[in-house]
Amino acid sequence: MTAPARVERMRIDDLAQRSGLPSGTIRFYQREGLISPPEREGRVAYYSEEHLHRLERVRALQAQGLPLSVVGDLLARDDAGEDISAWLALDSAVFGHRGNGQPIEELRARLLEWGVPKARIAEGAELLERRLREVAEAMAGIGWDIFASERESIAAGRPVADDVLARFEHLRSLAQRIVASVFRELLDEAIRERSESFAEETVARRRSGGRRR
Repeated sequence: MTAPARVERMRIDDLAQRSGLPSGTIRFYQREGLISPPEREGRVAYYSEEHLHRLERVRALQAQGLPLSVVGDLLARDDAGEDISAWLALDSAVFGHRGNGQPIEELRARLLEWGVPKARIAEGAELLERRLREVAEAMAGIGWDIFASERESIAAGRPVADDVLARFEHLRSLAQRIVASVFRELLDEAIRERSESFAEETVARRRSGGRRR
């Protein structure tokens, strides 16, 4: 008689190492319901290969640019036995040509050439990514609500309108233009405020120096 296969158990540090995700991220996914709670023995939590596969699935969906709220919804549908291939095909058709991050790498290289410390660049990049992710999540949530009827049709296996992909693309393009336009205005405003402050400080120093002479 063949012995039953042994289920490998891992502590969170082991799972983090194998998945490539920080332990804090794994705990966050657990709180969000993206992965099931671990098995506990006393105060020690043990994770299984199923948790590892689930994390890989979450990362694969996120790699398509899907916000966590959408990832959670898709995984819940998949767990319930629904076919989510139509959803993924729709996303691929609309968002299949995402950027590869080259402008960010170019900016990092230029900043290094100009003598900006690596720590400052890393700090700025982390802040930028965090804030832009918040904006992207909000925009995606709005789009998710706008196409509620199409989502219901896909879930029910009914055909969707012929122009749904075109409308998705238009919405995505519009959101990108809005973000770019608002960012340019805010950046110009921030630069102008710094320039005006510098000019006022310079004039004040010159006047102060003139009085001392």
